[in-house]
Amino acid sequence: AVVLVLLGAQSADHLWLIYLIVFVYATSNYVTSAAQSGFLRDMLADRLLAPANGILSSVDQGLRIISPLIGAGLLGLWGMGAVVLATSICFTLAALVLITIKVSETELDRSSESFWHSTTAGLRFLTHHQVLAPAMLTLSIAVGATGIFNVTIFAAIERGLGLPPEFLSVLVSVQGAMAIVGGLTASLLIRKLGTRAVIIFGVFTLGIAVLASAVPSVPVVMAGSVLTGLSVTWTVVAFVTLRQTESPASLQGRTSAATSMLINVPQVAANMIAAALITTIDYRALIIATST
Repeated sequence: AVVLVLLGAQSADHLWLIYLIVFVYATSNYVTSAAQSGFLRDMLADRLLAPANGILSSVDQGLRIISPLIGAGLLGLWGMGAVVLATSICFTLAALVLITIKVSETELDRSSESFWHSTTAGLRFLTHHQVLAPAMLTLSIAVGATGIFNVTIFAAIERGLGLPPEFLSVLVSVQGAMAIVGGLTASLLIRKLGTRAVIIFGVFTLGIAVLASAVPSVPVVMAGSVLTGLSVTWTVVAFVTLRQTESPASLQGRTSAATSMLINVPQVAANMIAAALITTIDYRALIIATST
């Protein structure tokens, strides 16, 4: 229903409406991803969480590659209205499919909790848990640092490689393809090494991948994109699995929401800082700082 409102955006005067829809859409994504965490936890045994998270990640990354092409085709053939209607229909079908899934959800009793206590419960649990706290801190720093990388990659392409900014689409496609592979192989790595070891290995590999973008060589930068797609997916799948198994049923959704906040806020902050520094500091210095 919210997406359909975009049909009313007919001129530049309606730009505010687009921003409003994007805001609501992004907010709904936080809610659905938090609900999904608890949903999976109630549906699956612990041994199936890593494979499920890996498959979902691969599906997500695969559709991120395919759906923009479909959207561009619809836009070119039939205009914006067709894209909006198709998107709304997809959301509706997804909701109908979810309704058919039968699962016994954990009964939660929050009658004794205040609003503030209930809202901050996930954050407090993550920051005080013996295993999740250091893992969450590691993930926040690693993903936050990629906010710098999102800015420096343009300089690496134009100044380092001497290529047009459109080359980024090639790197993103390679990264997306390897993210699919990462999702399919994440459960195997977790089974062999353990969740915490995979998080450490993934973050270390990501550091090498980011550093590769400072080298003025197309093959090296391409190899960095391959490692980025794999390492980020391995790290996130391993952490999500660890969080799901360590969090009680009553906190599944709230720890998921808190995780999203602790990942996205540092990344946005790093993005803004890097955008301010890129004109005064050599991009290679920022890449080295990100890798470190």
